[in-house]
Amino acid sequence: MIPARYDFTIYQGQTLQKVLTLKNESGDAIDLNGYSGRLMARVDKASDTTVITSEGDSANITVTVDDSDGTITLLMTAAQTAALDFNLAFWDLEIYDATHVYRLYEGIITLSKEVTR
Repeated sequence: MIPARYDFTIYQGQTLQKVLTLKNESGDAIDLNGYSGRLMARVDKASDTTVITSEGDSANITVTVDDSDGTITLLMTAAQTAALDFNLAFWDLEIYDATHVYRLYEGIITLSKEVTR
């Protein structure tokens, strides 16, 4: 599976909610039963440091997989986006189960820094 390229902007200090819907060639929602999702972003692909992650103690984004309608929801609170400090970051989103891992999306995140704080 080749990941889809998806670049987007996060507006610092604003809630981020993105709903990604996976559909097959017929336009029907893909059944994601049994899959979980994870997302990471880094300012350099080779860096060990994440600026956004859905895993561990430093998680600052929630990835919710809805198996019934083929949607994956990405959510960051206004406080979480306000704490971000980068200009551009590389990101990807994977879904996984006990035996498979699929990278669905990858791209660049631009952080639009807020003036009103």
